[in-house]
Amino acid sequence: MEIFNIGPWELVLILILALVVFGPERMVDYSKSTARFIRKIVRSPFWRDLVSTSEEIKDIPRQIVKEANLEESLQELKDLQNTIRKPLDLSVPVDVAPAASTEPGESENSMKGKPVN
Repeated sequence: MEIFNIGPWELVLILILALVVFGPERMVDYSKSTARFIRKIVRSPFWRDLVSTSEEIKDIPRQIVKEANLEESLQELKDLQNTIRKPLDLSVPVDVAPAASTEPGESENSMKGKPVN
């Protein structure tokens, strides 16, 4: 869980540094004032506008896909991806054909050293 893009270990480090810098008595007062400031920001109209704009920006790719009628194509790609990711069934023998040469009667070894057109 991250709050303001700060992970739990970073938060612990910040709290330890605050305890060392401010001391245990003043740290409580600074914590209260910081909590009031954050609460004031979160309840402000600016914050609400910022959050709604962020949600709209996150929704833009879905709107583009919907407007361009690409849902079916995306579903086909997902199905193809799932088919490719399925494990190979090695119990069924696979018949592999030899590579075809460019001219009849030539083997793969006779093609070595010839320039490719």
